[in-house]
Amino acid sequence: METVRLRKDGRKIVVSLAVSPLRDGAGRLIGGSTIARDITERKRTEQLVRRSEARFRQLFEVAADATFLIDRRGTILEANPAGAALVGVKDPAALRGINLGELLPPRELESARQYLRDLLHDRPIVEPFEIHLEPAGSDRRFIHVRSRVIREEGTDPYVQVIARDVTPEKESQRRLLESERQASMGQVAAFVAHEINTPLTNISLLSANLAREAKDPAVLEKLVKIDAQRRTAANIVSELLSLTRSQDVTRIPVDVRGVVEAAIEQTGAFRMPDVRLVQELPKDPLIAPVDPLRMQQALVNLLKNAFQATGSGSVTVRLQSENDHITIAVLDTGSGIDPEMRARLFQPFVTTKPRSEGLGLGLVFVKQVVEGHDGSIQVISEPGRGSTFTITLPNPSDKAPAKDTKAAAPRTTPKAP
Repeated sequence: METVRLRKDGRKIVVSLAVSPLRDGAGRLIGGSTIARDITERKRTEQLVRRSEARFRQLFEVAADATFLIDRRGTILEANPAGAALVGVKDPAALRGINLGELLPPRELESARQYLRDLLHDRPIVEPFEIHLEPAGSDRRFIHVRSRVIREEGTDPYVQVIARDVTPEKESQRRLLESERQASMGQVAAFVAHEINTPLTNISLLSANLAREAKDPAVLEKLVKIDAQRRTAANIVSELLSLTRSQDVTRIPVDVRGVVEAAIEQTGAFRMPDVRLVQELPKDPLIAPVDPLRMQQALVNLLKNAFQATGSGSVTVRLQSENDHITIAVLDTGSGIDPEMRARLFQPFVTTKPRSEGLGLGLVFVKQVVEGHDGSIQVISEPGRGSTFTITLPNPSDKAPAKDTKAAAPRTTPKAP
């Protein structure tokens, strides 16, 4: 038993009492013996340990960085709230007993396992160790990880993993590099356009003069081919020049439905004979702050791509208003895009088309315009199952009372003649 006693000097001490019975030769109880041990220092040490554990627990719980304690097999022993939030779980306790590998995409597993093995065997490692997470309902996140092995006497070693989401920093770096690359490309494009446009103009004038004078059908046919090649070259120069022009937008309250309809009308020449155009537009005007010219140009690019990718089937344009944003979606039933190409789709000079049909700068322009509106663009596509490009734009004014903008029944435009 433990008790508190008062010493002669008035100081309180904690005493552990061990009481043992005393018996005579016949085994009869004749008294007892007491051994007292001063355990004040031990109690003080235990109290300090408890306080230290409480402070650690508090720091663990409120830490801004995701923190996990895992065993040597990768099983989660503890996770703090930030750790649970990082992997898309509300309750940290729900992660106990789950192997950390179950939360990683398959392609990240082997490198993560090797990192843990090297850590436990005290082999050199490079930190921060970068992995990618794909929480349900969220985009891919870039995570930097730092870890340390904790070895305590009498227990198996375990690992403290501290993970930080560096996606915003990665995005800032990407934007900076993209800006520098765009500036360099703009300088090259301006030079190339200047050097090429003059001979292209001369080719056009000379071809036109020859066409007026030529009588031989074979010569005229070749002149038509020459002019077609000239137009292809001029189109490439035009796409290059689009990179040198500022994509700043001037947003004014406009009827977005009208902008979409104008873009549809402008792309009539690109429609294939066997492609239906379906318009799912609101029956009432949808007013939002948009740069009408820039947005129309962006939609023309998306529609042109959709028509060119769809030999037969349909292209759908859908405009919707939801709370504080609007969405414009262009859906096609065409050839679709494979995952590798989809990941690079908005990079300059990436295209699924023949070079004669463009340099792969149209979607770069679209992305610049959308981001200039503080919006975003997403693509969903599978090879052989078509593609859906969705533009999401903020619409703060949408909070004010407005007419019903719920999409009316789809309006189908007949196939092109």
